Amino acid sequence: MTAGSDLLTAGTITLFKTGIPSQIYIQIQPGTNQSLSTARMVPNGKILLITEFNCSGGAAAGGKSADIRLRATSHRGVLIPRLFHFVDNFLAFNSSTHRDYDYPIIIPSFGIVKFTAYTSNPGADVQASWQGILIDTPV
Repeated sequence: MTAGSDLLTAGTITLFKTGIPSQIYIQIQPGTNQSLSTARMVPNGKILLITEFNCSGGAAAGGKSADIRLRATSHRGVLIPRLFHFVDNFLAFNSSTHRDYDYPIIIPSFGIVKFTAYTSNPGADVQASWQGILIDTPV
């Protein structure tokens, strides 16, 4: 409800499962104003159509690559809770990609979309984003 100076957090903000403080979903660190979690859930009554995928990364130091994966808790538009399936990925080595999908990737209500980046290079710089459209669930 309030923020520290310059609209930054004065302390750690933690979002956890009701009644189970050890099951943390997202944290916002002191002195920042957003979490670094990429996970987003599709609202009830909506369908997400992912239309594009962008990412870059790789060898900030040491000449290593980064495996950047777009994942979701659904497969071909069917919700599969708690199990993340690969939707798309890119192996970045000082490179980037942009993909437009001719046929949008369908994520149903309550599906979660997130990025995961794997690298053997501590401090590697990785960026990823997706674009999409939320529509009402057909009746």
